[in-house]
Amino acid sequence: MTDSPEKPTDSNEVDADANNPVDDPVTESDDPPVSDPAQEALDTSGTDYTDESEYDPYADHDDYYYESPFTHPGMPQVTIPPSQLHHGKLAMGSWVFGGEHWGGQDIHDSRSVMEAAIRRGMNHFDTADSFGHGRSEILISQFLEADYHRREGIFLSTQTMLRDADPQTAIDRLNASLDRLETYWIDLFYISWPSPTTDMRPVFEALSAARDEGKIKSLGVAHFTIEQMEQVQQVCELNACQLTYNLLWRHAENELLPYCHEHGISVVTTSSLAQGILAGKFSASPRFAAGDIRPSTTPFAKEVWPRVHEVVERCQHVAREQGRPLAHLALRWIARNPAITSIVVGARNARQLNVLAGAMAGDINDDLLDQLTAISDELENAWPPRTNLFQYCP
Repeated sequence: MTDSPEKPTDSNEVDADANNPVDDPVTESDDPPVSDPAQEALDTSGTDYTDESEYDPYADHDDYYYESPFTHPGMPQVTIPPSQLHHGKLAMGSWVFGGEHWGGQDIHDSRSVMEAAIRRGMNHFDTADSFGHGRSEILISQFLEADYHRREGIFLSTQTMLRDADPQTAIDRLNASLDRLETYWIDLFYISWPSPTTDMRPVFEALSAARDEGKIKSLGVAHFTIEQMEQVQQVCELNACQLTYNLLWRHAENELLPYCHEHGISVVTTSSLAQGILAGKFSASPRFAAGDIRPSTTPFAKEVWPRVHEVVERCQHVAREQGRPLAHLALRWIARNPAITSIVVGARNARQLNVLAGAMAGDINDDLLDQLTAISDELENAWPPRTNLFQYCP
């Protein structure tokens, strides 16, 4: 079993940076500190989409959230079989909780994000053992431990990257995540970014046995090709596929989404706001904090970014006509695709989480979403061939 990192404490926290984490829609560098994360999650004093009262008829009744913290009238519910646990269509991503790659993160803010998530019906928590070398998993564990009712109502997914097909390594990684999360089961466990030349069938045979033992409820793949998925399905049933998909990055429409839809495989999207780009907060000359990985990713490549920025500006114009944040339209654009089950989004603090949660409430005209599709179509030839959003080669 791999060693677990030391549990983070308040003394180890780092200051949050003004730049956005992946899928983070709001820049918050000028916000005053908040002493009570739970109160921030319920703050309805603003006039923008952070204000729950814009969409939530229960916003003035705090007891509602405590009595039923994992459902919300403005959040559609979904399942990822064979698990029968209902969870919000929007899932809470936690890469930023790891404190790396996005310019640092404050522990109190991470906790307030989780508190806000369950109060807004986002009870699917998505993490990975690589997020801060296990730090994200530990922070989620600490949050769940604070109230023993939480674990049974949270759909908890995590993943690990394997460069070889050693079944024992996969089981060791699974057990290490179970230890860090301090849980007896993981609702959805993924293997991600496999080597294109590695036969992963031995790994999935072992994980299928772990599923039979109850350590895993649902078994998934992340960033697999159709060929790799078909190979794995020779030895076990696949329940979910996590992939990169958003209004700007639509390669999955060609083959992966139809394949999963046809074969009954639930699809979970990541980078759903294109690393925060679809929040419309980046200028023509974006700046990043030290350690932020986004300058090295495909959308921010100097030969690509001008076209991406132009398209986003035009999408912003459509959003302003609707009177909604662009992030809302971008998430609803994904949600109307029948092949999509869950949409992972990330936030740096509770205020940003509430902005995102508001995307699923209220009416958005399909004609406006069609306009976004037409604008996005113009990016089809802008992307480099044979690449992925992160320019990562396993």
